Amino acid sequence: MRQILRPPRLAILYLVIAWAVDYGLSSPALIPVGYRFWLSLVVVVVGVVLSYHTITLFERAGTTHKLAGENAALVIEGPYRWSRNPMYLGLTLIVLGIAIYGGSVPFLLAPVAFLLTLNFAFVPWEEGRLEATFGDEYRAYRQRVRRWL
Repeated sequence: MRQILRPPRLAILYLVIAWAVDYGLSSPALIPVGYRFWLSLVVVVVGVVLSYHTITLFERAGTTHKLAGENAALVIEGPYRWSRNPMYLGLTLIVLGIAIYGGSVPFLLAPVAFLLTLNFAFVPWEEGRLEATFGDEYRAYRQRVRRWL
């Protein structure tokens, strides 16, 4: 599952499901139209910047950000000082921004479902890999820094 359904693809899947449900139910918008575009744009841009920044940190450290890749270094700088998963937070913000633009309940449930899937399916698996690779260094980092915020 993790090889086929990577987090970016999962994000797209949840948004497509939200769109299909929204289209099928003709759900009313919860967020006024006048605010949706600008609010969604700001949230998406913050998510893109955060995601891009975390990827550059991984590249600078000479390690991979891909699920199946080899972890050559433990990245603990930048936004990793406050969250162990800022790359996922960035992707969640992108999904949230798109959901805000959609404005209806099905769209607004997409980032919640996405974050829950990350939290219970992907993150524990990654944490196990990091602990196996980095041992005490990762355990100390995990004690200092929260999983999300």
